Amino acid sequence: MPGIPSGLSGIFFDAMKSLFTKQYAWSCLVLFILGGTFLSGCKSTDIVVPLKVQPRTGLRVAFDSFINVHYDKNRTLGGWPTTCDAVETTLKLWYEQVQVRQHIVDGTPSDLADFFSQLPGPEQCDISVVYLGSIQDVDGNWEFVNGTTAKLTDVLASAHLPQHPCRIVILDTCHAATVGGDENWTRHFAAVTLLASGRMEKTYQFEPSALAPIDVEKHYPKAWDWAQTYLRPDWKKQISYLGLMWMETAANTPEPPADTTGWRCFFEQCRSRGATFRQMIGRRWGSQIQTLTGSPESPCLPNSGLH
Repeated sequence: MPGIPSGLSGIFFDAMKSLFTKQYAWSCLVLFILGGTFLSGCKSTDIVVPLKVQPRTGLRVAFDSFINVHYDKNRTLGGWPTTCDAVETTLKLWYEQVQVRQHIVDGTPSDLADFFSQLPGPEQCDISVVYLGSIQDVDGNWEFVNGTTAKLTDVLASAHLPQHPCRIVILDTCHAATVGGDENWTRHFAAVTLLASGRMEKTYQFEPSALAPIDVEKHYPKAWDWAQTYLRPDWKKQISYLGLMWMETAANTPEPPADTTGWRCFFEQCRSRGATFRQMIGRRWGSQIQTLTGSPESPCLPNSGLH
């Protein structure tokens, strides 16, 4: 093996060796820092810019909501009003013409029947979005805050329901998929329904400020930043599981839905993100989000949902 060069050649070799050694050390340091940042996930100091969406023109959108919230001290559904606000906020970001109509909190079964009867028809809007939230049992019975119970589909059947070819429904309850067996729901009420849970599942709310069961700011930085940017400053940092998946999907949606096909795609993204949550965090806290499609499907077109 040849010896180490001497003289000027040796000086040059030593200088180059020192340079490469220093560069190698700096490279290792940089990689260590970057690697540590990557492995630790997004921190609260990271800047996540919300996706800018161009509002869709030419579509009239109506939003109606009915939620039961204040049952008692230990069963208040504090996250459901936040999810309702997130849905309303999304619509206002997505469409230029949004009419917020009924917003019922802690109603009775008769109030719910009146709510269904007063939903808009196709002559009043091109897209009708409805958010429903309550405590619901495995048989589809809603518990109301006054202590009464009534089956959701029975109340729907008793109402004078205006049909709409592009009615989009978000059912944020336990055992939400129970409505899938009701023909009136799929044929006469909803063109597309986002279900928060399977037939035998409960669904939960999250309190990001408590970092339990997950650190929302860390695991879902886009959803967190979307909420910090668009929700009211006084939001109580509570949201339903479906609401979290909704915000995460909305934060990654560049183009608002224009018809039932677009809404099905958006709901499918909510379902997919929910499935990923169940794989990462576990099924205990993540219910199985599903999409229920009515028949027949009709496009949501300006001035007439029947075109």
